[in-house]
Amino acid sequence: MPLYNITIDDISALIEYTPAGRPWTDSPTSDQELHNYWDGTYHSSDRFGARASFRFQGTAVWLYAAKRSRHGPFEILLDGQKVYDGDGYSASPLYDQVMYNATDLAPTWHNLTCINSDPTNQTFTEVDYIRWTTVMPETLAESLGTTIPYSPNNMSYSSLSAWTEDAVGSNPSMATTTDGASVNITFNGNGIELYGRTGPSFGWFSAQVDELEELRFNANSEQTHNTLLFRQDNLTSGSHNLIVTNRGTRLAITSAKPILWRDPNEPSSDNGSDNHTTNIGLIVGVVVGVVVGLSAIAFILLFVLRRRRRKQRDNDLRVRPSNEPAFLDATPFELPASPNERASSIQPPSSTRNSKYRNESSQGSFEVPHHLAVPGSSTGGSSDPATSTNASRIGGKSRYSAEPTSRDELPEGVAVIRDSDAGPILLPPAYSTATEARAPVELPESFNPSTSSFASPAVPTPVSSAPISSTHPPSPSIPISNTPGLPPGAASPIVPNSNLGKR
Repeated sequence: MPLYNITIDDISALIEYTPAGRPWTDSPTSDQELHNYWDGTYHSSDRFGARASFRFQGTAVWLYAAKRSRHGPFEILLDGQKVYDGDGYSASPLYDQVMYNATDLAPTWHNLTCINSDPTNQTFTEVDYIRWTTVMPETLAESLGTTIPYSPNNMSYSSLSAWTEDAVGSNPSMATTTDGASVNITFNGNGIELYGRTGPSFGWFSAQVDELEELRFNANSEQTHNTLLFRQDNLTSGSHNLIVTNRGTRLAITSAKPILWRDPNEPSSDNGSDNHTTNIGLIVGVVVGVVVGLSAIAFILLFVLRRRRRKQRDNDLRVRPSNEPAFLDATPFELPASPNERASSIQPPSSTRNSKYRNESSQGSFEVPHHLAVPGSSTGGSSDPATSTNASRIGGKSRYSAEPTSRDELPEGVAVIRDSDAGPILLPPAYSTATEARAPVELPESFNPSTSSFASPAVPTPVSSAPISSTHPPSPSIPISNTPGLPPGAASPIVPNSNLGKR
């Protein structure tokens, strides 16, 4: 494999022109032949003793220029020794000419110097470009890694207040006019190339890689160019630091590129970007991944919790009893404890106690066997509200717990007693539950109704429609003492009382 050659243009800061400034003409736009030069630029001087010096690390070097009618004698120094006398004259212009070359050099640092040797100051000595061979082994190949921008996220500046972004031209840069202001560039590879600006407002700067020698260069030229400011190769593979410091009037940095020397037969796993950029990309990737993962987990947990709560709410609504109005609350009718208890003592339903519906009459229907006589009521009659005003509950009564009898189970001929102005009572689930939960009540032995009492239906007892004062005893028209006691299981008629809500 051939050795690797590097070419730099005459405008590069790697070439030092002395004396600096006007003795060297930089790419005069008045020259009609400027387009024939490499990259359209060249440096020339008609000053006797004017020098162009280049320091390189390699095994060969070539100096290119043009031969023209106004060019004259020059001499070449290599490592401080005069090695060649040349002449740049040609009656007809010749471009891209090798003015000097040296090969088989030791793989180390060298200095090449071209000097104008015409003492009359009548002819020009010129530099178009320089090419040299690096010390990279023949088995390797050189490539450039990912470009490192000048932004503070990729380069570390000594003080951001000393550096300002210069957006003039097509290539923006970070520039400083502060003497001693520096920038630190971390890269991964076998070398580094630094790019920036040269021109009349720029001056000296220094560059140092790791602990190697600090080198100085001059960025001053007659025209402003975006070009190579510094190159260092032949470094061991790995991470390195380049420190660039302003030593003059002005310094402008645009970018940097790592140099990679690799075996072309081996797969490349390193893109050549600097560690700083790589670390930032890795950190950003990890952070984004963690945030996305946590967000996904939180979303899943929230979804599961909300679904579980919705399911629990549905279950609660499915098993929770409905809210029933107070007037639908009912309890079993209570019967007197003895047959001699007054028939007028009627226990009103519990829905009339402490309820906001106390002004409503408790109405309903109930069925009584045909052979049982119910005092103080008539079939199909209604209870006078006034008759229950002074009714007091006599102690000793017990609730009769009996299973309700359906209409289909009634014996033939049994009459059904109904309230005159109400439909059938719809008993809520609480009533059935309460009656089922009570133990059956055994009938007392003293209760032995005669056969005659069941032989004929009960005679309706007239009920007075006149209101009864709360201070007087019940009307004598209602037989009380002659009325047989109600057997257990017989229901008393409900007496609506509209005066209950007025207490």
